[in-house]
Amino acid sequence: VRRFNYICKLLHLLITENLTTLSGCASRVLFTMLEEVASQVADSRQNTHILQLLLEDLERTLRKYHCWGRPLGSSQLWEQHLQTLQRIWNVQRHIDLSNPTPDDSTPQFPHLPPELLREVLLRLADYRDLARSGESHPVLAALLQEEHVWRRLCLFHFGPQLVEQWLQQPPEKLDGAPGWQRLFHRLRKKHGLREEYADSLLLCRHCRCLFWKTGKTSTV
Repeated sequence: VRRFNYICKLLHLLITENLTTLSGCASRVLFTMLEEVASQVADSRQNTHILQLLLEDLERTLRKYHCWGRPLGSSQLWEQHLQTLQRIWNVQRHIDLSNPTPDDSTPQFPHLPPELLREVLLRLADYRDLARSGESHPVLAALLQEEHVWRRLCLFHFGPQLVEQWLQQPPEKLDGAPGWQRLFHRLRKKHGLREEYADSLLLCRHCRCLFWKTGKTSTV
């Protein structure tokens, strides 16, 4: 679970930038990993948007290269990939995101004290997760109007030095007082977002083997 985001980012790069350079064996591994991702998403009912993004980009890439006749392996391998993609789409379509039957004895998430809800929101580093949270309940939407949340996001993604540089710019360059939420989106569009992963792959200089940073290192 802790490696999920890293693996999905790696798959996205392979799909969008390196699909035509993969060998037949490597492309099979890629589709197998996609099926594993779909299984994980279906079991946890989380990160469905990540799975959908991967599938849409893969379908778009396959269509593009199929249309222009770029090499994607043999026709038999092509058919296998299309069948695998269809299976994964079927898994994605049947993920049940309906809310469980409420239990009157158990407090629902939006009914928790605002202090707790605020702490949960502050631990969501991705602004898209914050936006989805605000859409899910009016209480969360109201909390997201607080500038404190967006200030924390600005400092996390861009650092105090860069934020301070922007705050010192004259008002005419900022189109008036921006506010933290507006400043966050300006910085996001200009500088991109910071990416952090709980685990990552490393390459051993001695044996040339890949290993997880939190796992067992090479013994060579």
